[in-house]
Amino acid sequence: MVRDELIRRALEQTNWDLLVCAMPANVLLLSGYWPAVGYSVALATRDGRLGLLVPEDDDDLAEQQSWVDEVVTYAPAPIDHLTTAEESVHEGFIRLKRDLTIEADRIGFEQTDAFEPASYAPQTLRGSAVRLLRRAFPSATLAPADELLAEMRTIKTPAETEHIRTACRITEQAFDNGVQLLRPGMTEVEAAAAFRVSLSSCLRDFDHVKRCDGFVQCMSGLNSGKAFGPYPRSRSRTIEAGDLVILRCHSYANGYWADIARTYHMGPLDDTKGRLFRAVLSARDEALRAMRPGVRGAEIDGVARGVLDSCGYGAAFKHPAGHGAGFGATDYGARPRLHPLSDDVLQAGMVLKLEPGVYLDNYGGIRKADMVAITDTGAEVLTRFHWGLEELALQKLQ
Repeated sequence: MVRDELIRRALEQTNWDLLVCAMPANVLLLSGYWPAVGYSVALATRDGRLGLLVPEDDDDLAEQQSWVDEVVTYAPAPIDHLTTAEESVHEGFIRLKRDLTIEADRIGFEQTDAFEPASYAPQTLRGSAVRLLRRAFPSATLAPADELLAEMRTIKTPAETEHIRTACRITEQAFDNGVQLLRPGMTEVEAAAAFRVSLSSCLRDFDHVKRCDGFVQCMSGLNSGKAFGPYPRSRSRTIEAGDLVILRCHSYANGYWADIARTYHMGPLDDTKGRLFRAVLSARDEALRAMRPGVRGAEIDGVARGVLDSCGYGAAFKHPAGHGAGFGATDYGARPRLHPLSDDVLQAGMVLKLEPGVYLDNYGGIRKADMVAITDTGAEVLTRFHWGLEELALQKLQ
């Protein structure tokens, strides 16, 4: 089923007249358009009408990428008078309300905090549009829509999965190019830059993509043993022969994200590092075999954790085994959560990140993160590149 029909059915079930979203991932969910800069609003009515309010600079992208009935623009900084961002948005929203002839007594809106990756330096993120809605619909009842939106983001349509697949292909190209440049003597920041350049230059090879880019972090040697936290970062450390080198990548294509990590070894493996790699790869393989509709996220985490525990590395697996992905980067609350306490159940149409890892203090770490689509029969890996030990252990160093 296509996304606009799913939205209409959700509004019928909630008995809401209107659903209004301003967070970029939810604007993308409702409209197919990912806000580029400034403040954008998407709305959907119970009878199936869809609208977008975007800054003037975004109108061509909004027209090209969205499936909405009406796009209205506003001037964030008009030249003929001084105003605030809120007033400009309000005026545009009133025009959109008038153009779509919207009347609403019950309105769903975003209320809770959310993870949102930024696509541009001055991007404005504002989750709750309460003041905007109060001014436009003073007598309407407002209802939190966060749970409904989370459920809708969890199951991807085939078209949305294909967009995520494209982001994964762009990342594969970046890793193919980056690994050719990876060598001892580079700093971590230089290695990260070598992998990232293909993310921002991919439009030449992907004609249907309007916007692509991403972020890459590199952690090598002892730093790789610290790569389990929420803020991995590249440092000025020089990569040496014998190092474990983790490359973590968050990349997007038209607003849909891939979240991928690979660990390389600079030169031939010794026995200890060989055991580490084999343990992590085995945990990945067993978790993938266990994935199918009806299995709980906690079970998948338990499979991966059990493999690493049997290899003696259970205490070194310092984060959950994964979480939902596609509408953002590193959203630990996105469903399905592959967490020891998660009661989320896998369903066909979900896309998630599977990321077993081992991190040893004062030694180093290995992280393997892949994008996986859940199908009726099991797991489809969207990132089957640089997959095995023979590709990750870089025997010949430049």
